[in-house]
Amino acid sequence: MAAPIGNIKDIQAGNQVADTETRSRATNSTTSDKDMFLKLLLAQMKYQDPMNPTDSAQYLSQMAQFTTVEKLEAMVTNTGSLLSASQMQTALGMVGATVEYGVGEKAASGVVTGIAMVDGSPQLLVNGSTKVPLTELTSVKMAGTSTPPTDPEDPEDPDASQKAATVTPSASPSASPSVTDPTGTI
Repeated sequence: MAAPIGNIKDIQAGNQVADTETRSRATNSTTSDKDMFLKLLLAQMKYQDPMNPTDSAQYLSQMAQFTTVEKLEAMVTNTGSLLSASQMQTALGMVGATVEYGVGEKAASGVVTGIAMVDGSPQLLVNGSTKVPLTELTSVKMAGTSTPPTDPEDPEDPDASQKAATVTPSASPSASPSVTDPTGTI
């Protein structure tokens, strides 16, 4: 159970520790794979038939394939780090937002008051204590937002005619028309 993280420096420090641990494990695995590959290559060269030596193009091909695999592993590690950073940024952006989470009888809602890191991934602290993973969110309403305005052309909306902007042509052809908007959005 992780403690809530209070500020951005704590979050960045947590990410750096997780990234360092991941890189360390990946480096150890990659180093042992390299060593194993080189030992096998050396053994293959040592015990080849001297009357029918292995083609050097095969060695180069094997080295190129191994290098490709190494680069793909590094790319997977970097993609994981990017995903972690993206999730953290998303979670940080939700502080102060009202969220709904869960399904059916377990559905609930509340205001995001903070973030907690649990097993290297961010979880939202809803109403100060409930930890909610980002994957369980069903709805997010950012603080300070309201419902979207209705369509002024909607025939179902009885106030549509009052909300629509009106254009009044001017009496003289050289003057530009005036626009009146009762909602104040133009």
